Amino acid sequence: MTFSIKTFNRHEDRSIAELHSKCIKTGFLSILPPSFLASLYRAIAKDKDSIVLTIGGQDSACYGFVAGTCSTKNLYKRVLIRKWPSFIIRILPLAIKPNFLRKIFETLLYPFYVNPAKIDYNKCEDTEAELLSIAVKDSTRRRGLGRLLVSHLDSWFTAKDCSQYSVVTAANDEDSN
Repeated sequence: MTFSIKTFNRHEDRSIAELHSKCIKTGFLSILPPSFLASLYRAIAKDKDSIVLTIGGQDSACYGFVAGTCSTKNLYKRVLIRKWPSFIIRILPLAIKPNFLRKIFETLLYPFYVNPAKIDYNKCEDTEAELLSIAVKDSTRRRGLGRLLVSHLDSWFTAKDCSQYSVVTAANDEDSN
């Protein structure tokens, strides 16, 4: 099968949200409903310094995606300013769950908090650019689709003058480490 990379299409938001829900089991976003994730990926794709790329086949199905931004902090600010009412409506029913509000604040404050003790200044420079998420359908793994998505994202970062970017993942997530 031949695969092709393209920028996010509004009609793929549900496919991306479902793929995120199935493939990404760690982090705060993993507990949010697909309707929230679809709205979030639409907002990321509309952001001037962010991108969502998808990979599909001849059958028009979405087999994977990657999202990235030149500045997580600025992305969060712009998305929250534009989308906060619809986000609140989508997550309000979850607010009664234990630890939910704590997780919301941890996620919202993440790009603004840097723990200097955790940075190895000999190995990296401080960067705001980040690969936000990546997922590939189980049925199409081990075919290089993730590598292809990252390669295209890397080219996009280079075109945006982002010389480096971070990737944050859970230490115990075997699929991403």
